[in-house]
Order: sequence, then C-alpha cells, then structure tokens
Amino acid sequence: MKTESPSPQQAAFIDDRPTEPIITPNDSFQALPEGALLGDEAYYITSIRSEGQDCNVYGVEETHPIFPCPNLQCGYLENPAERRECVACGTPLDGVVPIHRRHQLHEYREFSDVSTVARVAELGLSHPGLLLYGFFAERPYGKKDRYYLVLPDPMPMVASNVPLPQKVARVLDWGSKLADALAYLHANHI
Repeated sequence: MKTESPSPQQAAFIDDRPTEPIITPNDSFQALPEGALLGDEAYYITSIRSEGQDCNVYGVEETHPIFPCPNLQCGYLENPAERRECVACGTPLDGVVPIHRRHQLHEYREFSDVSTVARVAELGLSHPGLLLYGFFAERPYGKKDRYYLVLPDPMPMVASNVPLPQKVARVLDWGSKLADALAYLHANHI
C-alpha cells in the first residue's frame, strides 16, 4: 500500500492570524464566590447580583449580629452580641433574636470609583442630607487591590421612581434639602 507523503507546502502550514491575548488571573476581574468573607471577615457574600469588567455587585450579610432593643421607647439597634442589656437604656436583651444586617456590596477595580466616598469619610463629614456609605479595600486575589462600597439593601428610593405629580411644597422642600447638602459638600471642598 502506497502512502503519500505531505508536500513541503502542506507540512509547513503557519497560522498567521492575529492572536487574542490570554487574560491571566492576575489581570482578570473575576467575581468572588458565594460564601467568601470580606472586610476583615465583617461581610459574607450571599449572592452574586451582577458581574462586569470593572464592577461586581454582591448581596452580603454582616457576620457579626446586632441585637435590637426590645424597649419600643428606645429602639437602639447597635447592641453587640456580648452585651446582656441595651447600651442606650439598660433594658435586658434576653430572648432578643440576633439580626445579621444585609447590604449591597459594589466591588470596583479602580480607586477612582470610591474616591468621593473615601474623601467624605476621611474628613468625617456628616449632614442629614447625605447618605454616608462605608468603603474598604482588600486584595482577595493576589497583589492588586479591589475597592468596595457598602450600600443599603434595599436601596433607598431614587427620585426617578417617585410617582408624579408631587405637591409643590414637597418638591420645594426636597430642593432645599438637596441645596443644603450640596452647599455643605462644597464648603468642605467635595
């Protein structure tokens, strides 16, 4: 039986198409798995809500529970687990069910995405018209920092979801509060 040997042209096939660079794990922005701990183990990832090239969004719970005061006239929410009575009013906390607060956690590749929140926190600013969010940085996959913004869950209602029309007095009050908050930020160079 005679077999044909490949011609030199067939044997030297070279693929000259451009190649796509392979993204190495250090350069990727892979979402963290459910169950991962973040923020010095303060948050536990319960769900991955969205993944993107520069932002991942998670549902998280706090790992340390709080114990709300059962006294309706007090209602203090920040009682730590090691306390047996309310920090604010002294009411016994026996039988109080611990609460693990839930948040939305936004994970960013770049510090610029959390820089304003970081600046507000650094200056210790506080104003009734500002929603103050927590933030932190960690390196869950190696040497590159990721930046985290802790938001309430569910998120507060945004103006675009408010039913129309609204009473003029209410809209003017909102505008006044917004102007006060913006003036406060401007006075603090934000």
